[in-house]
Amino acid sequence: MSPNFLGLPSELRNRIYELVLVRQDRIEPLPKFKPPQKFSPGLFRTNKIIHQEATSLFYAQNCFDFCLGTAKDVISFLDQIGRMNAGYIHSIYIDFPLFESLDADHVVLRAHSIRILEKIQSECGNLRTLSMMCTDNDFGECDITNSCNPDFVDKALRLVDTRCRAISSLREINVVIFRYFPYEHIDEEMKNLGWTITFEVDEWEDEYPSDGYSEISDSDHLSFNSEDDYDIDSLFTLAI
Repeated sequence: MSPNFLGLPSELRNRIYELVLVRQDRIEPLPKFKPPQKFSPGLFRTNKIIHQEATSLFYAQNCFDFCLGTAKDVISFLDQIGRMNAGYIHSIYIDFPLFESLDADHVVLRAHSIRILEKIQSECGNLRTLSMMCTDNDFGECDITNSCNPDFVDKALRLVDTRCRAISSLREINVVIFRYFPYEHIDEEMKNLGWTITFEVDEWEDEYPSDGYSEISDSDHLSFNSEDDYDIDSLFTLAI
């Protein structure tokens, strides 16, 4: 009798899926900055049942990193994989939202940051962990680290918190901070909001020399064939 993969216990099938499809590091679906991450597509093509089992585990147990991506990149990715697959995603990394204004009575996020959070809220109905990468320069001209008024800082961070917690399934908000000097009031307010803070050494200059980096705009977004409802081979060149 020939072996039948679907005849294996579900626990064993899931273990096989994990060994083949789950990465220890984050999946970065933006091939502009790093070589594309490769996965074998064979498992997804076996039959409909295995495709469904493998796909749901792939999206649920991997973490997707959209840092350095534009709003169009994130929207295109989630549209390409479809709402069902986006609904499996449990963990996402994004850049810390940028501020358009930090006036006394007018604290506003930039439009592209709002679009990213709204798209995640709309499509990722089971998202559990949202991690935000933050550096000294992430606030642009409206840098809360330069604000002398703690009320501005509190208001700005509460606005980000409100936007994030609009994702009803969210259980954890993480902030990964790359910087050399502490800003005690900002860090304390983040903790007061229930965020988990991690400090890491900034290796940006080693990976991406300043003379080789150009600013990214929405016009640089990756394009997809809108006629493909879900094409796992063309998905950001992940080749899964």
